[in-house]
Amino acid sequence: LLDVIDSANDVVENGVRLAVYATARQNGVSIDQAASIAKNITVNFNRKGNHTGTLNSLYMFANSGIQGNMRMIQAIKSSRRAQVYAGGLMMAGMMMTALNILLGGDDEETRKKRYELVPEYERERSWIIMMPGSDSYVKVALPIGPHILFNIGRVLVETAMLKDRKALDAAGSLLASTLASIYPVGGGLPSKDLKGLAQT
Repeated sequence: LLDVIDSANDVVENGVRLAVYATARQNGVSIDQAASIAKNITVNFNRKGNHTGTLNSLYMFANSGIQGNMRMIQAIKSSRRAQVYAGGLMMAGMMMTALNILLGGDDEETRKKRYELVPEYERERSWIIMMPGSDSYVKVALPIGPHILFNIGRVLVETAMLKDRKALDAAGSLLASTLASIYPVGGGLPSKDLKGLAQT
């Protein structure tokens, strides 16, 4: 099973690289430049800094985490299409949060919105779908990195629609999810510690 998964992963990754290389060549890019573009279209494991070995031994996947976040930032800075996608993710975060607050309804015991009872670390890292009139919900993990954009929309709507949601707590939540994606240990640093850092 592991061999099948590994092979499928290789097929997808190399297929993407080949498609990028072919497209670059069709657009008149030189062989060397097209190969470089294809190599760097996803995480380039041959690209390393002087201390990558040390970092990777201390923090699993530190190199790929750093490169992945840099790819996202570079794309948003330079590509109009990436900016549209980024805006779409923020809008998705806003719309899903508003729907969850409305569809989830109120909890009779706590007199809060049922959506508020979903643990914050789950709201930071997952796409939450509340079941109407019920305490239950479905969660789908968000990809690390792009989840920051989704969380910007989420936090804006929570601050506007939830009476107990303070702006400072919302800012702390956003900072926590952002730092968790760039911090080498990933989710290793507790969200509450990051929020404390935000408030100081």
